[in-house]
Amino acid sequence: MEKITKQGEYIKKPNRPREANATGVAALRRLASPTDSFLLTLLLCLSTLTVFLALFVFRGFDDNRLTSWLWAFDGVDIRPVFLFLVIAVVLAGVLSTAPYPRRGRALLLFVSSFAAAALFWPLPEVNVDASRYFIQAKSLELYGMGYFFEEWGRDIGAWTDLPLVPFLHGLVLSLFGETRVAIQVFTTLLFSGTVVLTYLIGRTLWDGTVGFQAGMLLLAMPYLLTQVPLMLVDVPAMFFLALAVWATVRAVRDGKGRFLILAPAAIALAMLSKYSTWLMLGVVPLIFLVHSGIGREKLVRRAGAVFLGALVLAGAVFLTKSDVVTQQLSLL
Repeated sequence: MEKITKQGEYIKKPNRPREANATGVAALRRLASPTDSFLLTLLLCLSTLTVFLALFVFRGFDDNRLTSWLWAFDGVDIRPVFLFLVIAVVLAGVLSTAPYPRRGRALLLFVSSFAAAALFWPLPEVNVDASRYFIQAKSLELYGMGYFFEEWGRDIGAWTDLPLVPFLHGLVLSLFGETRVAIQVFTTLLFSGTVVLTYLIGRTLWDGTVGFQAGMLLLAMPYLLTQVPLMLVDVPAMFFLALAVWATVRAVRDGKGRFLILAPAAIALAMLSKYSTWLMLGVVPLIFLVHSGIGREKLVRRAGAVFLGALVLAGAVFLTKSDVVTQQLSLL
């Protein structure tokens, strides 16, 4: 448990362990009886099965032209799928009663998320956007980084893409050859890194239990797992956004040099990943606002270092490609 002194420094309370933080979730658990907990778990399990059956029954209303439920279950016997779901729900209910590990949480989250995402590697590329990213990455592999930086947005068509992720894909192709599995391993590492960063953010702001729950919740989102094997920018952008949030939290709380360098670098990388992250980075000023207790002078100094560093790093790239960025923003 941490508190803020009058001088604005974070210190540890010696007689209260970090894991004893009274979070809202933990307080609700203490108030709930074992019977209530069982009924809640049963309700969640039944809801999971009911929602799946409802989606199957009303699949004819799904007009999605990419991954429609109507297509997914065309001529498919639902009974084996439903049986598998029942077994998975029962196992999840049993595992929910097991105590959380107290050590090695980050490693457990990393390994389990990597293994879960790797199961989806055989999935084919289903999004046409991957063709653009592959062409951009292939240009770097064939002609080098100088050509990539010079011609990105010109001879290398960029549409509304930003250069960072195709650049990283190009480095992967240059090092490991034109193999899809190399890109998938790279993206899976970033996905697992995002899960771990989610845990670290929760642990820093609250405690290890909240962080572990947050990491497991992120891992439990099926849609994210389907994006990992694809040559898209979403998973890398999510990683750099999570890195920016964690590094900024550490920079404002600790004020250490390495975090004051990492935070603006991570913010710049997130900005160069995808335009939608610009809106999501609106959380960064809020991080400084909620840490106003460290003292105005320290807060201004640390906030200034982070924002100025991010502005210099990201601005250097955007200024050299100002014409391309202006056209992209106009199109968006």
